[in-house]
Amino acid sequence: MTDPFPETPPYGDESAAPSSTSPTVPHSREAEEAVVGAVLINPEVYYDVAQFLSADDFYIHRNQWIWEAFTRLHEQRIPVDLLTLSEELEKVNQLTDVGGSAYLTSLINQVPSSLNAESYGRIVEGHSIRRKMINAANKIASIAYNEASTVDDVMNEAEKAVFNVSERRLKHDLQPISDVLSDYYDRIDELAKHPEEIHGVPTGFMDLDRLLSGLQPSDLLIIAGRPGQGKTGFCCPLQKTQR
Repeated sequence: MTDPFPETPPYGDESAAPSSTSPTVPHSREAEEAVVGAVLINPEVYYDVAQFLSADDFYIHRNQWIWEAFTRLHEQRIPVDLLTLSEELEKVNQLTDVGGSAYLTSLINQVPSSLNAESYGRIVEGHSIRRKMINAANKIASIAYNEASTVDDVMNEAEKAVFNVSERRLKHDLQPISDVLSDYYDRIDELAKHPEEIHGVPTGFMDLDRLLSGLQPSDLLIIAGRPGQGKTGFCCPLQKTQR
């Protein structure tokens, strides 16, 4: 099958009208330029946007190269501005290809507001996901048309193709186990320093409160016992306390 996304045209041609016989590839030149320009105006927004956006999310090549330059500058602890970005692109012989300093300056002038950088980034991310979904759909169609493949193989490859696209969203909700354990141990150390203090919801039972330091939001609590042993009477005061 033919590549649904032909190579991005050279700079200066991105806005050329698409062929009437082929659909427009999902992308937003304005959003890509706005998010890149926002970082040039206020480099601090890079940290917010880079949490969910990467260079391959940009459809226009020169914007990809600029975002990669941002990443390299931050890895080297070099402040981002028009001069450092130009020098970084010049090092890898990409400054002329992106349009030179004139294009970088135009990015700053075209940004509506650097405060909306995350919103611009979400637009870029959305178009990137759509492109990846189209690629996955074409891959699934190609496999399905291949009669040499078994139905099980087709289903497995189809699930894998879709999962590869949705995996990026799962990564946003995950945290490294080292960070989770570090925070948990810090919390235990803090509780150990003040065993008499109640940091959660008190149960009203002093011995239990000293043992648990109150009921914590992340705890899964199971109140079990035989009928008539006071489970409801124990839980009702807790519900009033939470309210």
